[in-house]
Amino acid sequence: MPLLQLVRHAESANNALYNEIISECGGAAAVASDPSLQRRVDEEEARRRSSDPPLSARGLEQAARVGEHLAGENLDCASTLLVCSPMRRALLTAAPIARGLKGAGVANLRVECHAQYFEAGGCHEGGRALPGRTFQQICGDHPLDFDAAECFPSPDRGWYSAAGAPESDAQPRAERMCLWITERLAALPDTGRVIM
Repeated sequence: MPLLQLVRHAESANNALYNEIISECGGAAAVASDPSLQRRVDEEEARRRSSDPPLSARGLEQAARVGEHLAGENLDCASTLLVCSPMRRALLTAAPIARGLKGAGVANLRVECHAQYFEAGGCHEGGRALPGRTFQQICGDHPLDFDAAECFPSPDRGWYSAAGAPESDAQPRAERMCLWITERLAALPDTGRVIM
């Protein structure tokens, strides 16, 4: 049976911002014990966050270490599929993984960007959905050599186009992604792997 390896994106600038705001408000214990401080943290984070953040300095280090680790596994895989989200933090996490795998001589490596693979909320700022970048913009910004792009709406539209509540599509989209992953795994040889 093929191997499925799940990798969470490395620390994003928004993750670091949230921790910084908690620190500014007296630390995690103070925020946890005072609902008004938690509201302040949430409001400040919503005001200062990026809709599609890059990785923090710590996140760049984490991504490099994950890439080194996966490249050093010495798995005898007939093929490897690396799938990433179109979110900037996921792309920046996937890049050193792809470089590491290529540098280790991993056979039959494919890299795909899937526009349905993102957390609930997608690209949003101040409670409103933003369109995200087009696949062409993503390719111009990131050093990944993509073999395919899945589910991008059209060449001239950004990958995210939620109308109304961004979370409304989360469950059906997660189900579609599970089906897509299952189909990909079934199409691989027993010694294949998917890294997401």
